[in-house]
Amino acid sequence: DGVPLNIGGGLSSGRNPLNFLNPADISSITVLKDASATAIYGSRGANGVLLITTKSGSSNEPAFSVSSNYSSSTVVKRPDMLTGDQYRAAAAVYAPANLPLLGTENTDWVDRVLRVSGGAEHNLAVSGKREDMRYRLSMGVLDQNGILLGTGAKRLTTSATYSDLLLNDRLELRANFKGSRNDDVYTPGGVLGSATFMNPT
Repeated sequence: DGVPLNIGGGLSSGRNPLNFLNPADISSITVLKDASATAIYGSRGANGVLLITTKSGSSNEPAFSVSSNYSSSTVVKRPDMLTGDQYRAAAAVYAPANLPLLGTENTDWVDRVLRVSGGAEHNLAVSGKREDMRYRLSMGVLDQNGILLGTGAKRLTTSATYSDLLLNDRLELRANFKGSRNDDVYTPGGVLGSATFMNPT
């Protein structure tokens, strides 16, 4: 909405610096690259610029919008792992000295760290237009579990936009307020890789 945000320059400490925006509030995204970006933003636009415009009121009467989305995620193809019995059989052939150190269990560690995850997103908005004044209020809630145990994301967003034409269409007053709380819980890198090397016994 005309406010420059430098991605990676302290905007957000999360993995996705634009996660404070609710996708349901976005009206359009325009990509500027090459000369068109540097002509407007100088050296800051050397890697390209995304112009994100959020929604505003348009209809004369108050319009309400409600949406809910539910999702489920799972791993389609998991790596083929040796069972405990197969691991012990291989150790008996290639490392018989290690057999006394092996356990008696059959544990699939990849299966232990993965899960079928679910998520839900709910959005509520009211917008309208009265003479030369437009407004829109919205709220969104996201609760998404990750497919790795202990991971997930929660987001609460609020948005309020107001615009009014003053002085016979020669001056416009705009106000745009956005609030967001993000809880992004993720495990350090290498958890899944470590699970593939764990002793299955």
